[in-house]
Amino acid sequence: MVNFLLYRLEPALERLEETILKKEKTKEEYIKKLFGENLSKIFSNLIFLNEECYLLNPDTKQKDCIADTLAFSKRDKYFVIIEYKREDSHRLYEQTQNYISCLDDENDTCIINRFKLLEILKEKEKKWEYDNINWEETKGMCITPEIHKDLGHHKRKTKNKNIAIIEIKFFDDIKICMLILINYRND
Repeated sequence: MVNFLLYRLEPALERLEETILKKEKTKEEYIKKLFGENLSKIFSNLIFLNEECYLLNPDTKQKDCIADTLAFSKRDKYFVIIEYKREDSHRLYEQTQNYISCLDDENDTCIINRFKLLEILKEKEKKWEYDNINWEETKGMCITPEIHKDLGHHKRKTKNKNIAIIEIKFFDDIKICMLILINYRND
């Protein structure tokens, strides 16, 4: 847990209090919309592709894996699956890891998912081909205002370095947003 104080400097020094989304009855949709509309401003190497991207689960063969946001890194040529929660969720990391596993293999289901993502990407930029994508480098982002105490344990247990955990904090009645990259790398 990172502790910090945030102050407004002008017109007079004033400490800003954190706005708790759950107390404000603000939904996860608010976080999703914030990132969807501003993704390339927040992460300059990413382009927004789609919301609620349905992927076939390699185990069940059903479309029961629903990624909140799909993005793509043009620089590094890989997809990014972004998951949001408005409150503490110990399953967030596992959920994101499951979605990455929908693309992680050379089995039929994963290949179908890869071509689906490629089609979505080609709607934005036609130049991309299957062999130009770094499929093994697919990344995940978990974005939440509250980091569950067991999240680091899950990260260390699986040793997956392709998932970033980002804590988001809101201040001044949701007019100011702060992102904190929580890095649980276990090299």
